[in-house]
Amino acid sequence: MAGTTRTTGEEMARELGHYVNALGGDHADFVEQLTRGEHRTLQQSAMGLFLECIEAWADTPEGRYDLRNEDTVRLARKIKAALTDGDMAGFPLHKMVRCI
Repeated sequence: MAGTTRTTGEEMARELGHYVNALGGDHADFVEQLTRGEHRTLQQSAMGLFLECIEAWADTPEGRYDLRNEDTVRLARKIKAALTDGDMAGFPLHKMVRCI
């Protein structure tokens, strides 16, 4: 596509950060668009991306987070533990989208 610029992952993450900061918790339009308005294959890819984020937060070493994101890290650890219990142990979370 001539004339279009691609957004990098870093740029997209910053945009998402700005979005959640500016909106103050009202994400209904985002959630609706992503879960109902986007193509189902893209929904699957988005879930994989979110699981990668959860796994990265879960793997955050002690001392590399503080009170501002401590709940995120702790919740991510619980989600990872719950999802990797039993026969899924050691399996990367983002690959689970196709396995559960």
